Amino acid sequence: MVDGWSNIRNEAVLNFVVTTPKPFLFKIMPTGTAPHTAEYMAKTLDAVIREIVPRKVFGIVTDNAANMKAAWALIENDFDNNIFTYGCFAHSLNLIFTDLKNLTSLKSFTAEAVSLTKAIRQSHILSAWVKEKQNELKISCSLKLPVPTRWGSLDRVQGYIMLLEPIANTITSVEGDTPTISKCLHLFKKMVNTSLENVTKSPLLSKEEADTRAIFENRKKFAIYSVHFVANLLDPKYRGCELSSDEMTDATEVIYKVAQKMPDVDEAAVLADVVNFIAKEGLFKKAFLWNEDTIAAILASQSILH
Repeated sequence: MVDGWSNIRNEAVLNFVVTTPKPFLFKIMPTGTAPHTAEYMAKTLDAVIREIVPRKVFGIVTDNAANMKAAWALIENDFDNNIFTYGCFAHSLNLIFTDLKNLTSLKSFTAEAVSLTKAIRQSHILSAWVKEKQNELKISCSLKLPVPTRWGSLDRVQGYIMLLEPIANTITSVEGDTPTISKCLHLFKKMVNTSLENVTKSPLLSKEEADTRAIFENRKKFAIYSVHFVANLLDPKYRGCELSSDEMTDATEVIYKVAQKMPDVDEAAVLADVVNFIAKEGLFKKAFLWNEDTIAAILASQSILH
């Protein structure tokens, strides 16, 4: 995983994190005066991949910057082995938040809430009253978020929470050092379905409801890739049960193409194994293979880079 940022001296830096599956910081690289073009990023990624050893690299994860996405194609052309390039799932969720925040209704509501929050913070009496109510309700958080300004505002607050909370919960689910890409598709579909079920209960205008649906559809293009379909299909917990027919075809095609690139591998036999895996037939008919401890042991044995 690669991400760019600026240090306290405002110097451009690239961070490279390797997941094995436990993540660790592999390298911090100052870029000096070099412009972060697609060619530069591809060259830098190429060097890091070769330092790690190409056969140990499964995928490259970046944000949605145009230069990064252009570098993906260059990297894929540089290596004969199977290296997947895809976007950061958590980053895509934050982009959805940003898009929704810019809807007229939400922007107006946020402005009202910020104004009220400032008014309370600037008044000793109001601040004391809020603290008193928090103590009564046993609420320990400070006043940071939008709050109601009129009798009808509470309904708006609840409506926006119902729209945005599924996204916040999904971000929480993928934070940390142990998330797996196999559950990204499940989480994304659950998030979208829940938010869209609640969108009609929110204070959004009719046009904004349509815009919300378009936002989810547009950001899905960066959040979900073929590699997510494959991971979902091959995860014993899911076995592709949530994949559409098109997604299943996509995943199967990717598996076939990956097998083609591997030496001494019969791609037809691989597809047969996948079919048996999904149906729990053949070797996968054995009940002990689906025991959680067995699955954990198998995954652990494959986690070491060798």
